[in-house]
Amino acid sequence: MKVKKWLFLPFLGGSSDRDRGQRRDRSRSRSRRPSRPENGALVKHESADAFAKKGEEELVQDYNAPIRWYMLATLFPLIAGTFGPMASMFNICAIAIPWRLIVDPDSPQSQGEHIDDPRWLVAVNIVSLVIAILANVALLGQMTNRLRFNVASPVTIVGWYISGFIDIALAAVAPSQVPLPADNALATYSQAYYYCIFSGAIYVLLSIMLSCTAWGVWIGNYSSEFKLSLAQRSLMLQTILFLAYVLAAGGVYARVEGWDFLNSVYYIIVTLFTIGFGDFSPETHTGRSLYFPMSVGGIIFVGLIIANIRSLVLESTSVKVSTRLVERMRYKSIKAGSPQDGIVKVRGVLHRDTNAPTELARREKEFDVMREIQAAAAHNNRMIALSMATMAFMILWFIGSVCFWQAEKAVGGRNWSYFEALYFTYTAQLTIGLRLRRFRATNKLSKTNICVLVFDCSTDADGPNWRSRRCSYRVSDFKPAKRLRC
Repeated sequence: MKVKKWLFLPFLGGSSDRDRGQRRDRSRSRSRRPSRPENGALVKHESADAFAKKGEEELVQDYNAPIRWYMLATLFPLIAGTFGPMASMFNICAIAIPWRLIVDPDSPQSQGEHIDDPRWLVAVNIVSLVIAILANVALLGQMTNRLRFNVASPVTIVGWYISGFIDIALAAVAPSQVPLPADNALATYSQAYYYCIFSGAIYVLLSIMLSCTAWGVWIGNYSSEFKLSLAQRSLMLQTILFLAYVLAAGGVYARVEGWDFLNSVYYIIVTLFTIGFGDFSPETHTGRSLYFPMSVGGIIFVGLIIANIRSLVLESTSVKVSTRLVERMRYKSIKAGSPQDGIVKVRGVLHRDTNAPTELARREKEFDVMREIQAAAAHNNRMIALSMATMAFMILWFIGSVCFWQAEKAVGGRNWSYFEALYFTYTAQLTIGLRLRRFRATNKLSKTNICVLVFDCSTDADGPNWRSRRCSYRVSDFKPAKRLRC
């Protein structure tokens, strides 16, 4: 393109004769080094010594690599490492209790009598879990450089595909092969059934993402090694430890308080994420004594993981987006101006003249112009970040409210209004929760296992079991504040 011939300004991407001579000298020294990926290919995380040995052009290529390559090589593996163990946790929850339940409308906690599942259903579910765990182990081995990409990646992708399709198939055939009793209007599917759906969907989605990463490696856009730092590689291990903590604490409280296992897991999650709906609370002395170490350790664990996600994923992504914005604005500024005459367009109708009688004065003007371009790019980056955060919050709020609103109608609850669903979702997203007195007044609020794990690590969110009649029976008793006694 003709524009590339115009990039003669040192601070705007070009170079003087002296700079070109220095680059020729450096290119001769680089010719004796091992070859590296071309076209801005991303490589694995490098040490300080390896970084210092890179030439200027190699640094520029890594710096200017397209955002889509960064997403495929860095973000997708991080997302898979975070949500893969979470999907396996959902798979465990799908096996923990039977899929069918006869609701007891007079029971505030047990919520009825379970109907045993067929053995083949439990066996197939266990097979799906074992395959998924093997896939997680393979991904963890790749994260820690214990397994090669060409070994670990096929195992992870194929394993999650198989587990995902098994779970989805089980959920699809359940109404016909594991039907509800037709003579009992209170019969419904329990939380475990919906956990199976969620785990299958997450497995398939993560497999698609890792398939895209493998495709990028196959066509040579970046190295087969994940471009992750040591802290980023530890994110998957942190997630596994936290989920194991949640399951273990849920098992302890299920034994101590006599709750269902999934109800105990729900209680642990809403406690550790400081939502605190108040529908569950320990009644025994042992349970209340265990609450102190459980809550302190778990909340610290959650804080560390969220801080890690913010610093390693969100901030690194922001830096990459800022880099691309600066490059695009620099390129457009030169193209929109008159480079032959030394005129550069900054923004709008503002133009800057970089002509000067001396080389030093010209470089100073170019430096000032580049700083203006960087300031404009930083402003645009802040606006983009604010817009995306606002959009994510609104989508989770309004779409999540629609889910709860329609779920109440679908299962014959007390038919929330959309405003009631908005209110409930808002208090969950901002981790406000609802007042304990309100729960005691109604005594019949949701015992849904809200999976804030899926959304709360990125912003805040609602629970996944919004389709469960078991949860909706308790949610359906939620009423506006004017009907409560304070």
